[in-house]
Amino acid sequence: MKKTIIKGMTALLLMSAVTIPGYAGVSFNDLGSIKEASAIIALSEKNIVKGTGNNRFEPLRAMTYAESVQLLVNTFGLNIDHIRFIKEPKASDYFKFANDDAWYAGALIIAPLNGAELSSDMIPDIKITREAFIDLFVCLLELKEDLPLIKIAAADIADRELINPEYNGVVDRALYYGIVSLDEKGNFRPTDAITRAEAAEWINNLLAFQEGIQ
Repeated sequence: MKKTIIKGMTALLLMSAVTIPGYAGVSFNDLGSIKEASAIIALSEKNIVKGTGNNRFEPLRAMTYAESVQLLVNTFGLNIDHIRFIKEPKASDYFKFANDDAWYAGALIIAPLNGAELSSDMIPDIKITREAFIDLFVCLLELKEDLPLIKIAAADIADRELINPEYNGVVDRALYYGIVSLDEKGNFRPTDAITRAEAAEWINNLLAFQEGIQ
């Protein structure tokens, strides 16, 4: 899908909280022993992620494009307070399949007005792949932090042939930054839908990287 570089307001998020011992104010009853639990809790405490209701986070549920854009807004604290509009902006001004009355409409206005790289024919309610998700977040990170263009050796990714050539570079950079990692077989699984738990872990890593360069 050809990208249209469009830019992203402050919004809300897509995920609610259960009290877990040792984590005040955080409350999810379905994290069990998943390895991403600490990342989910950390992001919840920062109001970056919320639950889905009834003290649940649904960590293994696949993320949609709409949820990912809302998470992008929350992660980077995006807003459009600095912009004065002649007419009220609508999500459908930027994305032809957007519903202007949907919960995600605000995020779909904010993200493109802050430099997020998204296709104008993005369908909000479909699942987002791991490669598309990391591309969205790393590209905005690099824009916001004005990171220098550096030449990175291609990582040894066992399933690199599955990566869309458009995303090859950003996946390598995400590995270099320590935001993502490969599985025990050296695979990135680029075309798999990213789960809410995986997204939380990656965002937690991204914030740690961001803090380290500031």
